[in-house]
Amino acid sequence: MTATNPPAVYDITIYQGATWRLEVLYSYGLDLASVAPVNLSGYSARMQIRATRGNGVTQQAPFDSLLGELSTSNGAITLNADATTGLIRLSQSAAQTALLQVVPARYDLELVQTSSGDVIRLMMGDVVISEEVTLSG
Repeated sequence: MTATNPPAVYDITIYQGATWRLEVLYSYGLDLASVAPVNLSGYSARMQIRATRGNGVTQQAPFDSLLGELSTSNGAITLNADATTGLIRLSQSAAQTALLQVVPARYDLELVQTSSGDVIRLMMGDVVISEEVTLSG
């Protein structure tokens, strides 16, 4: 039997119409003295942002509630070129964030080991989408 670590809970704010970036350092250790970055070679990453009801329960029709999708496949998530550093970079352009609806939302960030297909839910939390006031034009 293997132990599974619970995902980190980290709430994020995305400013509609502004470039958004977040860097995450994935490290692990049995105690503070042994903490080291996780080698991310052989992994891909994916994250979805979904609208929620006021009580935090995801809507029943997932296709209606998907607000944003980031992944290593679409280039919105990159794993550091030197995978041994455990660095994960997430980003969305100003044009992408401008399209986000201002509604209560949640996300989770998953790592997928490409050889085994094992999935690690690394992070999760609420998403606040702050409405843009200054519009171009």
